[in-house]
Amino acid sequence: MKRSFRMIAILLMGMLLLLPSLAERQPAAAKDAPVTLRFCWWGSDPRHKATLNALNAYMKKNPHVKIEAEYMGYDGYYKKLLTQLAGGTAPDVMQLDTQWTSELTTQGDFFLDLNRYKTRINTKVFSKALIKDFCLVGNKMIGVPAGVSVVTMLCNKEFFDKYKIPANTVWTWDKLLEYGKKVHDQNKNDYLISGDIDIINRLIVRPYLSQKTGDVWIRNDYSIAFDKKLLAETLKYLSELYKTGTMEPFGESSAFVGKTEQNIRWIGGNIGMAFALTSTISQMKSTAPAGRKFFAAALPMHKNAKQSGNPQRPSQLLAINKSTRNAAEAVKFLNWFVNDREASLILGDSRSTPASSVARKALVDGAKIDPLIADALDYANKKPGKSWGPLTENSEISQINKDAIEKMIFDKLTPDQAADEILKGYKAKLNELKSSQR
Repeated sequence: MKRSFRMIAILLMGMLLLLPSLAERQPAAAKDAPVTLRFCWWGSDPRHKATLNALNAYMKKNPHVKIEAEYMGYDGYYKKLLTQLAGGTAPDVMQLDTQWTSELTTQGDFFLDLNRYKTRINTKVFSKALIKDFCLVGNKMIGVPAGVSVVTMLCNKEFFDKYKIPANTVWTWDKLLEYGKKVHDQNKNDYLISGDIDIINRLIVRPYLSQKTGDVWIRNDYSIAFDKKLLAETLKYLSELYKTGTMEPFGESSAFVGKTEQNIRWIGGNIGMAFALTSTISQMKSTAPAGRKFFAAALPMHKNAKQSGNPQRPSQLLAINKSTRNAAEAVKFLNWFVNDREASLILGDSRSTPASSVARKALVDGAKIDPLIADALDYANKKPGKSWGPLTENSEISQINKDAIEKMIFDKLTPDQAADEILKGYKAKLNELKSSQR
């Protein structure tokens, strides 16, 4: 028996000695299979450049992955994406605007539920409010926030000096009219502010009214949070911005929808300040002549405002196509894109201040955040606004506003008539949306 045990021991020792040489003869582990991901976004040249640099860095770290970049300006992006989603040809990873999610999720089940990948993508680094208010549809997490954005007034210092407007002005809506009229009376080619239809709807009309109600625009129970009288008053104020020459004529500003930075008057220094999301500050500055100085100011407020009407919101959402053939690789890339330190330093504030606390810390430590964005966030945090919610951000609801506002601007409707048209349109659309959820 002892002899048998001794023989077994000798055999085991011999096998252990052979293991290293056997391992050397084993074929190398199979490399990751090649993967191609398509990633689409909108933006300006600074965002395109930063994103392309980030994609190149990721592909260098992951040589089996090829990422095809599909990028353009904001105008036309949504229509193209709708067509791709409907036709089953949408990219693997997509940049979305929060105002589209309500409409998209009622039209189809297009987006990967990121709740299923919580071990692969760190979502604890995002504000719970941002996730709850903008990323969840039912129990599904359809995306993650790329950045945190608020509205600010981006001011041209040279313009302010020219017209002796104090840089520390605390802006009210009445003061906007007062200074705007003075500017235009002195020079008919200069305007204090400008705005395309999206800016008018989202950054002027909506905050002006909601500061008076202290409420959102459309409540989650599908009820409207204001009456006709207040809406007509708001539209009358908008009309006054044009009549006093405070605001650049709509026919001229509308040539630059989604690309205010390309407005000839903005480039030429003939517009004093712009209603801007922090996510667009870099592109607004990118077309200005070298040496032009800017500063940020708080959004105008009524003297007895009940809220600021300026909630923190995602600058964009990043979502993954549910039909992607490479879900695991897409999730891995998305996690890197929003959370990795290297990615953060490359992307900078091209999508506003990162929503991820990890990415934000990397930028703060590296002094990579534009001080204007930091100032704008400080102003907004001092007087936070209520989150708008999906119905307020719904693109079809917004279109009802835009259509009536344009008619009013071109004198086809009075403010009262425009208010009637908006409320009539709302009632029909809200009933339709409510029915679709049953």
